[in-house]
Amino acid sequence: MSTDSMIVKIGGGPARDRTALQALAAEIHAGVQAGTPIAVVHGGGADVSEFSRRLGIESTFSDGIRMTGDDEMDVVDMVLCGLVNKRLVRALTVSGIRAIGISGADGALFVGTPVTDAQGVLSRTAHVSAVNPDIVTRLWAGGYVPVIASPGADEHGDPVNINADEAAFAVGGATGATVMVFLSDVPGVQGPDGEVIASLGIAEAERLITEGTITGGMVAKIRSAAGAIAAGVNHIVIGDYEQPGGLSRLVSGQSGTTIHGEKG
Repeated sequence: MSTDSMIVKIGGGPARDRTALQALAAEIHAGVQAGTPIAVVHGGGADVSEFSRRLGIESTFSDGIRMTGDDEMDVVDMVLCGLVNKRLVRALTVSGIRAIGISGADGALFVGTPVTDAQGVLSRTAHVSAVNPDIVTRLWAGGYVPVIASPGADEHGDPVNINADEAAFAVGGATGATVMVFLSDVPGVQGPDGEVIASLGIAEAERLITEGTITGGMVAKIRSAAGAIAAGVNHIVIGDYEQPGGLSRLVSGQSGTTIHGEKG
């Protein structure tokens, strides 16, 4: 596995499965040892929802995106920037990686613009409006692997919850990453027949969204992928991580769905 730089977005099972995480950490370590700067971006929606339920806070979603209220924003910050981030940092560190946990608020990495929910109420969920990749590139220069929790701040310094897929694409575009890998609970983008599509163009993906074949959280991945491709990221792959070697197989196109700019 060799490339100029790589963004690995961890979500779903890989972020919570200790065995899978250890195997993934070994592959990331090998990539760094080979000279590839790697950054890890993570969400943790299942953990956020679990802690929100414990506190009596109802989570709501729109097209797979959490519509974050003021109360749940506190949960998002605590769970993603604390619990999940440090879980990943510890797992990577024990594998020999010089992992540093940060969030989108650190170094003004992400500035977000809040969006309104279905009722027209301004939420704490935001789209990325500005990226300052300096903290990431400086950590890379020092031989570190940034582990990035997606919450950031709006222009007033108030906390915002940014979808981790969008955050990953924003980092990839701003740092000039050449490869982005999205690890989730699904083996890739599935077509109408339920089979994984090995190679998918943005135009064809939009058609599948319109037809209702691509739904939920995968819509956010596809839409963010289009922005990353426009920013110059030339290799985007979406898939799951079930066994050692899974990252290399995804990068080489042996598994998952590779997203590209031309219709395919």
